Amino acid sequence: MIQKKNIISSAVVVVPPIQDFYFTYHRFSALGANIVYEIVRKYFQSSELFNFPVAGKKTLSARLPAELSYLKEYLIDNETGSLSFFTRYKHFGPSIDDCVSMVINTNANLCLISCFAFCYAQETLRFAEKLASANKDMIIIAGGAGVCSCPQYFLHSDAINYAVTGEAEISLPQLIEFVAFGKGDRSEIPNLYWKENGSTEKSEKKSFTSAQQIKPCLVKTYENKTTVFLSTTLSRGCPFVCQFCSNHLSQGKEFRTITSGSSEVMIEQVLSLCNHTGKEININFEDDNVLLDYEFLKNTIIKCKEKTDKLKITFENGIDYRLLTPARCKELIGLGVCQFNFSIATTDRQISDKENRFSHFERLDSLYSILNEYNVPAITYFICGFPNDTHLTIVNNLIYLLQRPTRSGISLFYAVPGMESYTNTTVMENLDFPCRFAGSSAYPWNSSLSTETLITAFRLSRLVNIMKSEHKTDDDNLLIKTIMAEKKLYTMIKSNGNASVMRDVPRQDHELVRLFINSIV
Repeated sequence: MIQKKNIISSAVVVVPPIQDFYFTYHRFSALGANIVYEIVRKYFQSSELFNFPVAGKKTLSARLPAELSYLKEYLIDNETGSLSFFTRYKHFGPSIDDCVSMVINTNANLCLISCFAFCYAQETLRFAEKLASANKDMIIIAGGAGVCSCPQYFLHSDAINYAVTGEAEISLPQLIEFVAFGKGDRSEIPNLYWKENGSTEKSEKKSFTSAQQIKPCLVKTYENKTTVFLSTTLSRGCPFVCQFCSNHLSQGKEFRTITSGSSEVMIEQVLSLCNHTGKEININFEDDNVLLDYEFLKNTIIKCKEKTDKLKITFENGIDYRLLTPARCKELIGLGVCQFNFSIATTDRQISDKENRFSHFERLDSLYSILNEYNVPAITYFICGFPNDTHLTIVNNLIYLLQRPTRSGISLFYAVPGMESYTNTTVMENLDFPCRFAGSSAYPWNSSLSTETLITAFRLSRLVNIMKSEHKTDDDNLLIKTIMAEKKLYTMIKSNGNASVMRDVPRQDHELVRLFINSIV
């Protein structure tokens, strides 16, 4: 591909709108895109960041993609209440056309797109292709975790000029120097892919950041009347070798934290927000491995608390309980951690061993005791749909969580292109259907569990939570009583006005439901 000859005068960083069944603000804090934006600002006086998924004034309905048509029989119109599955497919952010118009109005001729996950590749490419059609001189660079998993997929589109894998700090400065100012040789830029003479080329150089290269980033995700919610990360990389994880594709396998100097920058940002709003500050640390340097985490929190006494801490992305000792747990509670999110993957030892995910359930039980003592809530997630999962392993996961002081969370397994253990034929056959690579799509990536079983497990996980709830509604009590008596799943449907009526779930795995109920009665 011949480099376009226009002069780059300004640039935009874009997180395209997405389509999915659900959305949470902390998932789209766009930490990576904000780091890209800080790099871009050093090169162009005129630059702008668009985080489109959080920019829509209202959520738009979207047509269920043809490749997800298998879900139609599981979506119940007007379903509501504690046991509901997803009800409709949605578009989060302005329309693609409106997004393109906003970018075109900036007069930028360099666009850097951040794709959060491969399952959102279709929206990313739709946006890129409409943008390229509207401005044929636009140079478009794609990056983000979604691109890291399969850069070749994005380069199949004529709209994408370059695909960057790995971290922005490594490749982006050199790439901007090359595309904007004609400096350097693109083959010398690490982690870079491009097209030339109809084929995909890539740099032979691959590298990840050192601690000194990591740029600190603190982003406000949302704000209510009492609290400002922030998200940040203190670390990169994962030294563990869990077979179901793709973290290493974008961040590498070597764990490192930001420098103490960078953490001071972040802390000053917290102070600035405190002085400006006077509200309580809730910081969500997105790093699931940050406990590998516990002292660094603790000292960072302590320094933040020195700036404000209105500080709460959460770990929305989950924290590795295996690295959390009882003493550390008590210390973090004292420092303001108001909720713990854990991931156990599975309670089945054979599956854990196969997935290279060692477990420490005695440790977890001691942590639950402490959280219960201090009245600190926890959500514990298990993964449903491993290759060796069975009805019994799923029920055992549910029973384990039912018997402990934690809310049950379920993550439906989804493949990611590039994962070493999931490069099988099924993944390759579905590569042209990115939306199937979302947990919410309940796609049966492994032959172990069907879509029917996966969605039934999702509903049973919600049943566990209402059974344990101290604030059951009349509808909740009716559902529990009926389900236990008939050993069959029911749910609530919106009727006239605010009333709701109970009905049975039309597609459910009756064997799984009976096995679960027989295990607890």
